Amino acid sequence: MSYAPLPRCIRSSCGAHAGALLILFSAAPALVAQSVDGDDGPLLQPPGLLSVAASTPGPGGQVLAKVAAFQLTYPLDATGLVDFSEGALLGGATGLDIDALSVGLDWIATDGTGRVTLASPTPWSWAAMIVSPARNPSVGLPRHPRIASEALRVDGVGADLFSVILKGSVLPGYPPITSARVDLAADSTEINLFLGTPAELDAYDLLAVAYLTDYPFLPPPVAFFSVSDASVPVIPPHWSGTRSGATIFMTSWIGGSWTTPTEHRSPADLGLSPLNDIDALSVDLYHNPAIYYVFSLVPDFGPGSSPASAGTSLSWARHDTVGRTVFRYADGATVADDIGRGTNPTAVCLLDPGRDSILAALMGRPGRPPFTPWPSGTARSSAWIERHPQQPGDHFISVLLSEPCSILGSRNDALLSLWLPGYSAVMGPVTIPSMQRGGGLGSGYWRGCPATVSVPLPTGLYGSGIAVTCFWLDLAPGGNYSLALPKEIVF
Repeated sequence: MSYAPLPRCIRSSCGAHAGALLILFSAAPALVAQSVDGDDGPLLQPPGLLSVAASTPGPGGQVLAKVAAFQLTYPLDATGLVDFSEGALLGGATGLDIDALSVGLDWIATDGTGRVTLASPTPWSWAAMIVSPARNPSVGLPRHPRIASEALRVDGVGADLFSVILKGSVLPGYPPITSARVDLAADSTEINLFLGTPAELDAYDLLAVAYLTDYPFLPPPVAFFSVSDASVPVIPPHWSGTRSGATIFMTSWIGGSWTTPTEHRSPADLGLSPLNDIDALSVDLYHNPAIYYVFSLVPDFGPGSSPASAGTSLSWARHDTVGRTVFRYADGATVADDIGRGTNPTAVCLLDPGRDSILAALMGRPGRPPFTPWPSGTARSSAWIERHPQQPGDHFISVLLSEPCSILGSRNDALLSLWLPGYSAVMGPVTIPSMQRGGGLGSGYWRGCPATVSVPLPTGLYGSGIAVTCFWLDLAPGGNYSLALPKEIVF
């Protein structure tokens, strides 16, 4: 496969080889680890498709494209190489409220009975989900402390994204995940959905953005969705299937437009009543013996929807079997209890970053630190490949967050280097001075004072096998530093 040559430098300076990183990173004493306020975890600031609730005011449509960085403007409609805007998905039907959405590329790592089954233990044996909680919790039921603390902020929690690393996962640079790890992945103020009134998400799908990039190894686009019970009366009469908020509809992208939505699974197929309302949906078309689903229900809406019941928050089903069961771990513990039964997720996306080749080409997965002890301090970073709706091509996007950070901004500079092992080369470093790190009064206060780099990509990278490792250094005025865990993308 031919491809355009990579740029020798991102800005003006290049190291000669990977050893330059070690020289740079060992030149000063490391900062002591501190507590983190804000985004954290290996799925920090992910891109994705968002569906905002009908009750959330905004200048755009309902299905929007989230970028892999802090957004200065309201998200744009999800148009591009494939048009995921609600007008296109719904075939021009109006008045409908999409309240669950998946393109079927999720990876639901379970056995055939809905119990989490991870790959054989390796440094990449991990599974995760990204959820968005309901704006209003169920009274008297618990939420994870990280979710509960974010709910106290002025923007609330209903349009935040949280990453959940499932129990038993093993990933480089992190201690063994003996109980699920829950992190804030993106706050609604960072997505720019908070316009003075707390917003709420209906759906989130990370891998859908692959269809907006040049990544060539994708199946034909399909979309699965449900509509809110309130909009059931305006479901077009020519759509086949049960008119219910608990029906999963399906549509296919053919010849530049979506086919007429048809019933994919009826409420009865899922062990539900037509009076129920699906609130979040993850669909795995390709990685199991049958199509697997994980979904939640609007609490206390229709039979069997009490949020106190195990499985109401997150149920599991398969296409070749009627009914649903509780989404559990192998030891019988309920996965929904990781986030708390009072959370009532309105969006869910299941991932297996260790085995998913599509995700490996789009996401900077945690890599092994090249030396130990690794002075991480509070530095944490992300790396993603995406195409913004207004960009002509794919971009590499990387963000660094660290403390100390205040409303006045950061005192620390940030340095980014990209290492290409096969080329024995280092690109960079790029320096983001403290005065340019978001968090100051001029740009609104963003926790972690983000430093962001965007690099346009040459064509022909996908399938080349080229690996790029991303190193961020957070440098304090006195020379102390901390390092984010390295991130690796394999094209």
